Amino acid sequence: MDIVPHASVCLAAALEKQNDILENLIVYPQNMRENLDKLKGAMLSEAVMLHLGEKLGRLSAHEIVYEVCMKAFVDKKPVIDDLLEREEVAKYFTRADLEKIMNPELYIGESVAFVERVLADSKNL
Repeated sequence: MDIVPHASVCLAAALEKQNDILENLIVYPQNMRENLDKLKGAMLSEAVMLHLGEKLGRLSAHEIVYEVCMKAFVDKKPVIDDLLEREEVAKYFTRADLEKIMNPELYIGESVAFVERVLADSKNL
């Protein structure tokens, strides 16, 4: 069996399925927000660790954020509350600072750059 025609058929099927999924995708922003909030801020621990790492060093920040997230999970408390109880964190960040750092709508990483690159590449096709 010739692999190239077979691979082409498989790719065409995958692209057709992907188009179907994207055309029929229904997004429920409220449900997305509820799911984000279920983790009580733990999902954004990386963002906190990066900012805290600038002050204390990466390894110290990682250890603190890990301990805080585990404690918050056990205590069923928001991570931000446990962060602010840590002297090393409260020394550098206010509640408002942490709320901004832990806002999932602001923590989008490189996604804008990725989308722009894909759009630019698609114009060259």
